[in-house]
Amino acid sequence: MAVLALALPSCGGERDLGPAAATATATATPTYRHTAGGYRVVGTPLVLVKDGSTHLDVTVRLNKRLRTDRDDTEGVAAKFVVDGTALHAPPGRIGRPARRCYSGPIGPEGLPESLEHPRPGQAVLLEIKLAGVKRAIRIPAELRVTLPEEQFALIEAMCGSIDG
Repeated sequence: MAVLALALPSCGGERDLGPAAATATATATPTYRHTAGGYRVVGTPLVLVKDGSTHLDVTVRLNKRLRTDRDDTEGVAAKFVVDGTALHAPPGRIGRPARRCYSGPIGPEGLPESLEHPRPGQAVLLEIKLAGVKRAIRIPAELRVTLPEEQFALIEAMCGSIDG
């Protein structure tokens, strides 16, 4: 994600570049779409990486249930994409059914350069491509580097009990 500076240091001070620079910054920002086809992301999506790993787990809570993928007995008819890299398999339901949460892993094979060395707080773009919906949901997310127990607690807090 490119960000242009609005002020530059000059001779010990800062110089304001004016409204033209602010316009340039606004146009460099990607377009986000938090809803599509009646679906909406509820809360903040989780993009988690286990400490010392490049294996990502993506968990999203939606306002309504996703259709089941006809070709997959456990997955849903959707695709999660983080910075251009899709899950290895369709996301699956997780947690209490009433919470409508879906989760799945990404990596480490085929990760884009931006995710080869994940950092806590790293900004990523999450796209949710839904079967039968023309436009994808595009939402900014933040990588969280966690221990396995912390991942479990974060997912459970969002989705309810995941013990089975």
